[in-house]
Amino acid sequence: MQKDPLAHLPPEVRNKMREYFLEEAFPLVDQLETDLLSLENENGNLESLQEIINDAFRSAHTIKGSAASTGFGAIAALTHEFETALDVLRTNNKLVSPEKVGVLLEGIDHLRHLLSTVNDEFTDDDSCASYVQRLVETFRLVEFIQSEELAKKSTSFEKTEDIDADLIFQNLSSAELAQVNQELELGASLYSLFWILPENGFALGLDPFVLLYALSDEAKIIRTTPLMDNLPSMAHFDPGLCYMGLSCLVTTSHPVEVLRAIFEFCPDETLIEVMPVKRHQSTTLEPLPGETGAEDFSKSNPVNTNPSKQHKEMIRVKPERLDSVMNLVGELITASNVLTHLQSTLETEKDILSISHRLKTTSDSVNWIVNRLQSDVLSLRMVALDQIFQRMKRTLYDIAKRQGKNVRLQLSGEETEVDKMVADALTEPLMHLIRNAVDHGIEAPEARLKAGKPEEGCITLSAKLEGNTVMINIIDDGAGIDIVRIKDLAVSKGQITREEADHLSDTDSRNLIFGAGFSTANEVTDISGRGVGMDVVRNHITRIGGTVKVDSQLGKGTNITLELPLSLSLFRGLVMKAGGETYVLPLDSVRETTLVQPSECSSMYGRPVFTFRGKILGLVYLTEVMGLPRDQSQDGQLEGWPVVVVESREKQIGLIVDYFESPQDIVVKPVEESLSVGGLLAGAFVMGNGKVALVFDINHLVRSVLDFAQRGN
Repeated sequence: MQKDPLAHLPPEVRNKMREYFLEEAFPLVDQLETDLLSLENENGNLESLQEIINDAFRSAHTIKGSAASTGFGAIAALTHEFETALDVLRTNNKLVSPEKVGVLLEGIDHLRHLLSTVNDEFTDDDSCASYVQRLVETFRLVEFIQSEELAKKSTSFEKTEDIDADLIFQNLSSAELAQVNQELELGASLYSLFWILPENGFALGLDPFVLLYALSDEAKIIRTTPLMDNLPSMAHFDPGLCYMGLSCLVTTSHPVEVLRAIFEFCPDETLIEVMPVKRHQSTTLEPLPGETGAEDFSKSNPVNTNPSKQHKEMIRVKPERLDSVMNLVGELITASNVLTHLQSTLETEKDILSISHRLKTTSDSVNWIVNRLQSDVLSLRMVALDQIFQRMKRTLYDIAKRQGKNVRLQLSGEETEVDKMVADALTEPLMHLIRNAVDHGIEAPEARLKAGKPEEGCITLSAKLEGNTVMINIIDDGAGIDIVRIKDLAVSKGQITREEADHLSDTDSRNLIFGAGFSTANEVTDISGRGVGMDVVRNHITRIGGTVKVDSQLGKGTNITLELPLSLSLFRGLVMKAGGETYVLPLDSVRETTLVQPSECSSMYGRPVFTFRGKILGLVYLTEVMGLPRDQSQDGQLEGWPVVVVESREKQIGLIVDYFESPQDIVVKPVEESLSVGGLLAGAFVMGNGKVALVFDINHLVRSVLDFAQRGN
């Protein structure tokens, strides 16, 4: 069990440091994975290849240093071997091969597992031993490490000038000198060491006193002296830079390697010397035979000291966005003070018109600030899709390798920003779609060549904004969807009848793939065959108010389009009344509002229907769906039935309401599950008059209305 390097710190400080580490570690692992996936694509460009390897090496080194300094020994050990493997490629980038990249990518999975399973207490798990052994064997690291150690010993322990022992002893007090003699008599060794951090040491998360604490765990510190030679004048002093170092005289019973290990994760620019010495009969101190020399513990690349006890969700926010919100809050406080002043003025001033004018001006100002503040706060929740899109590269890589297919992933519009809740809900559907595109869409290399296509298949993942909607497309140049086969499979599985299949449009036929349990795979594998992929995709997307559309050409490929809302917490909504209650529908799901004359309607299965855009549309009273009494006293006085045409999953319904108001911005407040009416309600909205309006979950509403109509029949 490795000793916890943060044991000397208070628990709250220790936990906070580890929390910071995990917050930074996950993005670094993502970047490391992206770099590794890029290695094969750049195999022909040695200059670009070298740059990618260097970037990957820096990420691994940063994780290693931070993990070691915060007590995550297993993570530090794994990334140390990872770093050594990357150093092999850095030394000779011609060694890059699919096999080596695959082994490194497997290490990414182990890293993520270790990061996601760390507990609050210091641990030093060794669950990755078998993987590390395979990593070593793949890169032939045993000989490499041995040669590196020999090289270190041949250069680090060359003869240098002896320590001026007389000068050391002259500066010691009698108590310090007695302490040295006592430790030496007990068999301890005496060392003189110093370290000077680079000027950017603080920015790298380094602290000379953290090193001092770590040193005190392994040795008895006799004297510590600050090194201030690099301290500039006050005119040139920058508090953000590190100018000092420390010189220590210590005794320890540990080997010199233990002291050197304390400084193992310091960056290249750190100047470090460790000088073992011994006492002779005289008062002079001389270097130990065979151990003369100062060791330069130069390691490549900066170290981030970042930490944690458990990974927390994070949103990276641009500073200018926070500044804007802060300024608006200041303006809002000013406006609030004005309103308070007006309230007190009302009690003494008689000029009501003047106060009314000032009140309107202030009210307009508050409305403007609130609108701006609302926009800025929403922007704080926005995250770019690039991390999710980059993650799909790994999904594609793993499946393509296992199936022996040559596929590349093209990304477009990954800088597009969406609400974090939307982004989180998007990951699993995209993984299923990429897996399906590789497994069912992209043909085997031989089949592609036979069809006159390039051997390498292509999947394009793109995103773009259209108003308040995000459009995401997953396009492959594979075999496309065979509609005839889809319908035959649906009939054989009993999902539809042969008669129904013969009358299905091409669009409806393609939508059969979203049926629960539907699969076109000939056999069940660990990738496909269980019929849960596309069903999961549609359920996840509709749950966040989105839609899925499929377009395909046999032999040419498939295009799947996801339409998603920008935000789930705020949207434009249509407010309407029915049975004395107020309801809200997301405006994106409202196709039209109209007045329908009863004389224009027909009856079908006891339900009113009318022709809407060339289609027969059934009408249902919203009060009936909600189990509310309908006010029939106004029927003869109305010019027509107020009807809201709503669409979900390409199914439309017509809701008859009492009346509807103009659209407005809706801020959704969550409701308890027991109040959601079986999922029918997505939340509540507090209106300007203080009353509460109920917000519909549009997918549940449409399904409930269709079920209600069928039960009525």
